[in-house]
Amino acid sequence: MVLANDQPIGTDAQALGDLDMVLAELAGVLDEEPLKDGITHRAEQTIGAHLQLFVQSDPEQLVGKLFQENPELCASVIRCLGRCPTAAWPEPGPPSSWQASWLVSAGSNSIGRSADWRRELLRQSLASIDVLLRDAAIQAVEEWEDPTLLPVLQEHDEPQLWLREYLDAVVADIAR
Repeated sequence: MVLANDQPIGTDAQALGDLDMVLAELAGVLDEEPLKDGITHRAEQTIGAHLQLFVQSDPEQLVGKLFQENPELCASVIRCLGRCPTAAWPEPGPPSSWQASWLVSAGSNSIGRSADWRRELLRQSLASIDVLLRDAAIQAVEEWEDPTLLPVLQEHDEPQLWLREYLDAVVADIAR
């Protein structure tokens, strides 16, 4: 995956090319058959098989590029990522460049980098102007049932009343 200024996202060019191929495959699969709530979609299998590529990418740039190119695809990819159980998420080897800088800025030497990646994906998605993307992020958290993500949800000031109510319900369910 490459930004408009031809700067690669992440550090591994091969992995980036592979992620581009996965995203192109997802675009085709999701175009043929849109994602529907409660129905397993073959895009979930594709994402599940390639979680390592996602975890090695920079969530800010991934969301930014996907959103810029295709907001509906971006929301669908996030919803599919949410359908991947947290136990299935890989812990990558050495941190990628975005992870290393995040760990330094957070003052952390955490080894749970896939959890960090999900947290940053959530932050970036909630910061979007697109309500569908924010909704997809909240749906992902609901699926992951990860209490470590609650502070990110609680800090978010959601302007849409219906989505604020949904966010509050997800927080209450996970906090139980």
